[in-house]
Amino acid sequence: MGRSESQQVKRELAINRFLRSRCPQSPHLCTIKDSFVIKHHLAKLHPSYRKVSFDAIAYPPMGTDLQVIHTSSAHSTSPLPLSIERRVQCIKDIVRGVAELHSLGIVHADIHPGNVALPPPPVADIEALLEEPHIEHRVEREDGAPTPGCLPKSVIKPVDLGFGDGTCRVLDFGYSFRHRKGAVYKADSFSHGAVKAIEFETSETTAQPFKVDSWYMGQLIYYILTNGCDFLGRRPSNLKSYWVDRMAVLENGVDEIFNEELPSRRHQRHFQPIIQELMHGDPDRRLSVQDAVARIESF
Repeated sequence: MGRSESQQVKRELAINRFLRSRCPQSPHLCTIKDSFVIKHHLAKLHPSYRKVSFDAIAYPPMGTDLQVIHTSSAHSTSPLPLSIERRVQCIKDIVRGVAELHSLGIVHADIHPGNVALPPPPVADIEALLEEPHIEHRVEREDGAPTPGCLPKSVIKPVDLGFGDGTCRVLDFGYSFRHRKGAVYKADSFSHGAVKAIEFETSETTAQPFKVDSWYMGQLIYYILTNGCDFLGRRPSNLKSYWVDRMAVLENGVDEIFNEELPSRRHQRHFQPIIQELMHGDPDRRLSVQDAVARIESF
């Protein structure tokens, strides 16, 4: 079943508690540092808001996520685009992280560029950035009417810290769950962060949730290697037909973006079959993330 934001926060907190107990020092997973509840700012003044509160979670400082680096919001001094060596290392880090989750029986269920963080910049750089004036934006209604008193008058734009050297980490476990043997999961057990797995075109459920993560991983690897290009575009109207065409283009070696962004045939020959196997149409024949680790590490 679908989840509200509150349900996602509770799910994320539960998964994080489990991860901290099983792998507290994992270099490839970013777990929550703190969580708390914020009361509505009018809770003490108006009875209507006394029971209104917001769940908040806080991660330790991390670098830019892999989605932001391909937008105008990326830090101006960040060394972009990522070198091919850095891209390959990111892929290795991410595959290790998700494989670690799978070894613990956890399905991530929301693998996409926005849920992978690059390592943070040096502490001195972060402190210098935080000393700069915050950018505030006024909250205004689209119809021009006065902003209701129950809403804040302004919001502060999030600060992109940039990134430094080190290991990429997988984060955001709001959709994650611990797989129960024999359980069957609906399509809406997985997020819309990337194009849904092809099996959901013909079935409303799956008994192989780890292979859905494989499907997401294939899209993510392609995205990283091509410097931010989506393998399946943005929500194709006919996924089955579009997927068949895209897989054929990749298999035949005529994917222009893939070929242009990778500097050598060596990279193309190594990663092309891995992407294809992670996105195989049959979950039984689809490459598992855990099996992908050795394949990718060998590069």
